[in-house]
Amino acid sequence: MASITAADIDGGSSENCSALDLSIDIDSFSCAEVGENNVTLTVTDADGNESICVAEVTVLDTLAPTFTCPFDSLGSMINVAGCDAVMPDLVSEVTDAMDNCGVESITQNPLAGVSLTDSVGNTVNAEVIVRDASGNETVCTVLITVIDEEMPYFQNCYDTLVYGNDVNECGAFVNWSAPVAFDNCDE
Repeated sequence: MASITAADIDGGSSENCSALDLSIDIDSFSCAEVGENNVTLTVTDADGNESICVAEVTVLDTLAPTFTCPFDSLGSMINVAGCDAVMPDLVSEVTDAMDNCGVESITQNPLAGVSLTDSVGNTVNAEVIVRDASGNETVCTVLITVIDEEMPYFQNCYDTLVYGNDVNECGAFVNWSAPVAFDNCDE
């Protein structure tokens, strides 16, 4: 809500004989009137003579929206597991976004579902942005840590290989399959 008086838009009205009465047709504004508004100023003297002029009053919404950053109770940091991890949907976690003239949009960057496979072992900054129709915005940052919880494994890994010496030799020729290491993040 915003309000004005006749004196706020009077540009210096005067009268040579008596005091003037100033009045306006619109003195309060809501979010519905954000932008340009025509306000009529009426100036009346003691004899009932009057004159009018129209002033253009611009109503601005300069208040940014408010909201609680998702996962704020965790210090705005969450972990996602796996080498196939994707950016979580942070927008759906915003439940208390408010604005004096109404919230227009809630977005996030990077978008939900974006692959985080190149970020294993690192932290990714995700921004949640709440905007109103006037372009005011509030941004918070959520730290997304991508962790790999699966241990690597071997194929053809032998606990013990026991071979006897070759006949009349001090050693043996062993034919075996070499172990191969695998990890879910390298597949």
